[in-house]
Amino acid sequence: MRRIAANFAVASVAAGMVAIIAGLSMTGRWPGHAGLEHFAPNGIIATPSEAVDTVEVTTRSGEITFHRGPDGWLSGGRDNAGGGEISKQIETGLRFLNVSAPLRILAPDQYRPGDLAAFGLDPPELTVALAKQGRELARVSFGATNPADITQYVEAAGRPGIYLLPRHVGGEWRLAAARAERLAQGSFLLSAPIAQIWAVEIVAEGQLARFERDNAGLWFHHFGQHTHVSPADAHVADPVRAPLIAAELAALDRAEARKIGRDFASDASDEELEKYRLARPAIILLLYARDNPAPIARIEFGATSEDGAQQYVWDPVSRGIGLTSSEQAEHIRGLLELAKEPPARAGQ
Repeated sequence: MRRIAANFAVASVAAGMVAIIAGLSMTGRWPGHAGLEHFAPNGIIATPSEAVDTVEVTTRSGEITFHRGPDGWLSGGRDNAGGGEISKQIETGLRFLNVSAPLRILAPDQYRPGDLAAFGLDPPELTVALAKQGRELARVSFGATNPADITQYVEAAGRPGIYLLPRHVGGEWRLAAARAERLAQGSFLLSAPIAQIWAVEIVAEGQLARFERDNAGLWFHHFGQHTHVSPADAHVADPVRAPLIAAELAALDRAEARKIGRDFASDASDEELEKYRLARPAIILLLYARDNPAPIARIEFGATSEDGAQQYVWDPVSRGIGLTSSEQAEHIRGLLELAKEPPARAGQ
């Protein structure tokens, strides 16, 4: 009993820290009024965010370069997502690198060069290079997470050893890169790929349904369709329903939305919202990234077009109105059906 209580206490403390870290990743602030800028530089790099004008992010799928503009960070000469959400993520990522102290450091004599692959650092999962006027200031490589999936192995150019940083530090850069790649590929309904999403909420008919991933990345409805594993009370998805949920989300992931009238990112008026029945949307879709308590994307569904083939949607972040296939609402209704408890088996 003592061991279970101790494990529960550790899990509670860890959950509290994840909640605080998640708040930091979205707001840049600790609970209260102190922002990240008030923390003493104690991170893996000493370079402050204001000293950087170029960020190059390399993942296993490609390379993206961000340049600081007068109103935020740009990629390919364009703003990254409505409301500058990717710009905010880059600023937060830079501050994390500057203030997040390593939780552990492995000295060079504690591992062999051939061990780098085991740490996910040969090649790295993701590399972030910071520069000022063409001169590189710092380069940080992110590898695999530790067995507990809480920290991440990291190397910094010019600094010997392997560092363990909290998982959210690299996560911020991974999400920013994924969103920028998606923006460059076309006009998608979802501003972030489902691969980077760890929770989905649907508000419809006055009810809320929430889907989450378990530790293995499988989807479940956070009410039923999963089991709890003590003592950490972890969730384990129903292996039958998990792929069905994933299939509906994959369809939404591929969905496109085209602008109507003005620029898709232009401000929508109250009259337009009322006209397209977006002032009181029938469905609201919210997407959450890992470790982030606030949604990183919100899509509201309004009226259908005259022929019924398309549906008006609104992104309150970018305040842009668009049209998407009416099939997307069907995928959301499919998810709501999967949120219902399975019928009792015969003989029960």
